[in-house]
Amino acid sequence: MNIDDSRTEEKREKLRLNILVSCILRFSTTDNGHKYPTRNIGPGGVCVILSHPIEINKKVLITLELPDGAPPVTAMGRIAWNYHYNLEMKGGNRYDVGIKFIKITDKDVQRIHHFIG
Repeated sequence: MNIDDSRTEEKREKLRLNILVSCILRFSTTDNGHKYPTRNIGPGGVCVILSHPIEINKKVLITLELPDGAPPVTAMGRIAWNYHYNLEMKGGNRYDVGIKFIKITDKDVQRIHHFIG
């Protein structure tokens, strides 16, 4: 396994919940987005499971579909780190991609806090 050095610099200050929920990532205003599963979520960010790394510090619009019946959480984020899993025996690679929220409403932060309880 390889780890991007920037992950070791980031200190998690907030609680996270390991949960698989649907997440849509958009990298531009013309991008319709792609749906990915999450590894975990917290009020400060989300970890998304991808088949490829994303450039560190790249900005992304995130839509999280929490299973609480309310409308999706939408936030602007920045790619904080990539963690590579070599899965040659299973036919591919996997990356955990850490996204830090950089613009999110207080209401959505509180909703995530309540959801992860």
